[in-house]
Amino acid sequence: MVAAVAFAVYANTLWNGFLNDDEHQVLLNPWITDLRSLPAIFTQSVWGFVEGKRVSDYYRPLMHVVYLIDHQIFGFRAWGFHLVNVILHALNTALVFFLTKRLTAGSGAAPADPTTPADFLLAAPFAAALLFATHPVHTEAVAWSQASTAVVPVGRAGWRWRLTNCRPRTGTFRCGPSRISSRRRFPT
Repeated sequence: MVAAVAFAVYANTLWNGFLNDDEHQVLLNPWITDLRSLPAIFTQSVWGFVEGKRVSDYYRPLMHVVYLIDHQIFGFRAWGFHLVNVILHALNTALVFFLTKRLTAGSGAAPADPTTPADFLLAAPFAAALLFATHPVHTEAVAWSQASTAVVPVGRAGWRWRLTNCRPRTGTFRCGPSRISSRRRFPT
């Protein structure tokens, strides 16, 4: 449900076009039009595709990979680039829900089995994910087609944490024991 809210909040960006730096990073970028550019994407700086451009310390290979995938699917249609950002934001929102649920398990902030809609809506994981989904601080990162550099790493790190701390058990996919222990003692 929170992922649907996140999608709905930014669905209006699908009608936006390209703007500002999109011309250089997307429309004039030969790397995103050819899969054979993958080695260059991972071995050069973000502006390596521009002839005569001095070497930059700005290295964002995942940005170019996302653009490459976007272009392979949607061509240079801006709505496709925006759609990918909105979907990534919705996935990140689901991640916030799962992480908050995991971190608040057993604290009473996240009922194990909410019996009423109010229990669910007031639970910490839902509230945290809803805040994340709708907070205006994400507007640039989601609405600007070039901002996948802000959306992708959050999801990549969070989903990696989720997958490395969860494993199949008794036919269902559940998180294992927490690495955060309330019994942990700090030196005095």
